[in-house]
Amino acid sequence: MDPVQYHFIVNPKAGKGKAPKMIPAITAYMMQRNLPFSIYTTKSPGDAEQYVRTVSQTGDAVRFYVCGGDGTLNEAVNGAAYAQNAAVGVIPFGSGNDFIRNFDHSALFEDLQSQIDGEPIKVDLLSANGRYALNMINIGFDCEVVMQVDRLRHIPLLKGSLAYLVSVFLVLTRKMGHFLRLRLPDNSAYFGSFLLCTIANGRFYGGGFCAAPDSCLNDGYFNLALVRKIGRLRFLSILPFYKKGSHTTKKRLQGLLFSRKLSSLNLHSELPDGLCIDGEISFFTSLSVKIENEALRFIVPNGCNPLPGFIRPL
Repeated sequence: MDPVQYHFIVNPKAGKGKAPKMIPAITAYMMQRNLPFSIYTTKSPGDAEQYVRTVSQTGDAVRFYVCGGDGTLNEAVNGAAYAQNAAVGVIPFGSGNDFIRNFDHSALFEDLQSQIDGEPIKVDLLSANGRYALNMINIGFDCEVVMQVDRLRHIPLLKGSLAYLVSVFLVLTRKMGHFLRLRLPDNSAYFGSFLLCTIANGRFYGGGFCAAPDSCLNDGYFNLALVRKIGRLRFLSILPFYKKGSHTTKKRLQGLLFSRKLSSLNLHSELPDGLCIDGEISFFTSLSVKIENEALRFIVPNGCNPLPGFIRPL
């Protein structure tokens, strides 16, 4: 059996330019262990996806380690989806690094030995109009916040949870509410003005907001959460529950929050609406979402474990 080929994909802009500084450490460690490896520095948006897809199509056993943030990880996921010879891991250099929050001892994602000694697990993916997401799809308020976070990237001290919170308050000053029509697999329909719509495979986004506390990564379902349009003061009063992940159990939120576990969903917007897929922004008027069961092999570092219930025992 041919040895596994290790490919490190470095986003030169990730971590405000810190990701490339990892290259000497990667080179020294892989040479010390005498393991076959290559380092690829991305040149433009979409480059990581094309690189992963091209290498995966050779059929060789490969591992891709993304040295970047959630956006670069999303590109690698789209390039490796359904490739049984390929596995994807991440060495986090993003501003949020939300997907690794689903695991304990998440600092091990930054440890090369733990990463190389880690094992892949099969996980579900979200498919949104054919585009894959590993973690989360957001529409409405949350999507606007992500767009605002991107506008704040040039401010040195604003990153992670702080950048998200500042963006929340900035977006709160604008007109809120998005009119959506939804059709569920049982053919039931919902429509109205909603503050936000979250379609979750992972549990966290926005630098640590626990939007889907009951999400499981390989159960063949995603978690849908809809929050009806409410006033600003009321929204601020429920924001702490939303961050902690206790919003799904609060009686005071009944009638405002609609949540379901689903395998597919269709959405329509009368006007082009923002769509955030693992932090990457696009727009839609018609959206088809479905779960792709065990479509990706994701590398979990050695010594790192998923949070309780996040991975269903096989």
